[in-house]
Amino acid sequence: MFSHGGATILVHVMLLGFPLLVTALFLTLPARRAAMWSCLIAALFLPEGAYGFRGLPEYSKYSALSVVLVVSALLDGGRPFRIRLSWVDLPIL
Repeated sequence: MFSHGGATILVHVMLLGFPLLVTALFLTLPARRAAMWSCLIAALFLPEGAYGFRGLPEYSKYSALSVVLVVSALLDGGRPFRIRLSWVDLPIL
């Protein structure tokens, strides 16, 4: 289940408690600041390790951070959906 052997209980608490911390940040701070703090906390304090389940992608430090960024984009008041693209942006897409 956990891919790095010898993990202490603190590793499990941090990886599984990170979504609760992010939820608290999004409830108390504006979406941009909550996303910024979530990225910093994930990059600096989440341990290397991953949970693997059959049929699902592994849950690791990087997947937790990716979920935070997607949720923050969706909770930012529809701002990502107001972007007006032009023909210059075509190679990026």
